[in-house]
Amino acid sequence: IHVAVVDQRMPDMEGLVVITKLKSTTPDIRTVLLTGHGDEKLKEATLALNSTYFDKGEMSRFWDFLSNLPLGSINILLVDDNEKFVNALAERIRLKGYDPLIALNGREAIEIMASNKIQMAVVDQDMPDMDGLVVITKLKEIDPHIQTLLLTGHGDDKLREATQALNSQYFEKEEILIGCRNLLWKPTG
Repeated sequence: IHVAVVDQRMPDMEGLVVITKLKSTTPDIRTVLLTGHGDEKLKEATLALNSTYFDKGEMSRFWDFLSNLPLGSINILLVDDNEKFVNALAERIRLKGYDPLIALNGREAIEIMASNKIQMAVVDQDMPDMDGLVVITKLKEIDPHIQTLLLTGHGDDKLREATQALNSQYFEKEEILIGCRNLLWKPTG
């Protein structure tokens, strides 16, 4: 978890106590305290914990804050043998502040994964050296926590079911912009 938004008044534990415990286990975590019952003393205590303070009456400012919050460095691996397509996809992702790694086949993807911490991989199904399901299986063997998305221009229900069995997302190539927006782009409004 990179960011935690915590309410101050909760029945089991106050928000500042939760933030203190979160920071003791994960010192780099970004924390935000939300309260509808704040005062200067609570604000000072929040800031002393290197946390951000918002009054629930300032929700528009809070949404602006969240929409501009960097998510940290997420390594995204794009795997597709169509160089023009993968470069166009990479450029779109760069516009959102990420710097994706690119592999033009399954073997390259596995080599990149072996030497980099990858949080997400977008993998084409039809590639000459190995199909996308095999690539995803091998990537998950290296890191079971990686989030994966299979792209295909030639899908069917059987492929969709196999993808879901690997705990992976499935998109037709025509849907890729929608899929990437849902996974990478922060919602607005």
